[in-house]
Amino acid sequence: MVGLLSLSNELFLNIFTSCTTIQSAASLSRVDKTLNSVWCKHNNHIATSILRQQIPEYKDAVNLALLEELWLNKNSQLASTPFTKLRVSSYGKQLLRITKLATSASAAHIAHNKHMQIFPPDQISLHAAYYLMREIALAYLHPGAQLQDALCQTLRSYSKEDLNRIGRFCEFLCGPLSEWTPPADEDERDEGGEQWDFGYVVGEPWKYVDRVLRAVLEERFRGKGWLERVLETHVNNNRGPPE
Repeated sequence: MVGLLSLSNELFLNIFTSCTTIQSAASLSRVDKTLNSVWCKHNNHIATSILRQQIPEYKDAVNLALLEELWLNKNSQLASTPFTKLRVSSYGKQLLRITKLATSASAAHIAHNKHMQIFPPDQISLHAAYYLMREIALAYLHPGAQLQDALCQTLRSYSKEDLNRIGRFCEFLCGPLSEWTPPADEDERDEGGEQWDFGYVVGEPWKYVDRVLRAVLEERFRGKGWLERVLETHVNNNRGPPE
């Protein structure tokens, strides 16, 4: 243990961030007082480093987790905390949850394509596509989040081919014959026993996702600004996009 105690804090941090899970890092912190001290002082940095390595499209996942934590879980503390001072613990549960769903949905879609002998070029991250679709659904449920401008910019950054792939992914997840069956945890059901998470319920939010994805592709013959009309009509009167 003398050799261990002679290590610098920087090396201790490297040891912690090389852990594959936060749980294993937490277990390591209980080995001795020195390690525990480093963990207590830097656990947010350690957790962020580990999750960044674990989670595909980490930046998009964190952005969505923060939005959902604020608007779905009503975590008002996030709104008053500067981003640089946010701790992983304030949004980590939601981050891990949507990542798990994204991984499950992506795996099911890949398996479906193989079964149907569809082999599209791997040019788009399915995790990023799933996070994007959930953000569109969130914009439907909470127009006050004012996500429309950011969504327009993001959607228009994709190629026609990638938009078609996202659209097919959406159709697969919402299709009646979809092989995707997300876990139904007891704490994710309302009093009537129904799953409340719009992320995998075929309903108005995901119908809206489909309409928005189609609107981006339709702009080439409906004219520039059609996407804004589809998004803003729902915001203004909550009746959905123009026909």
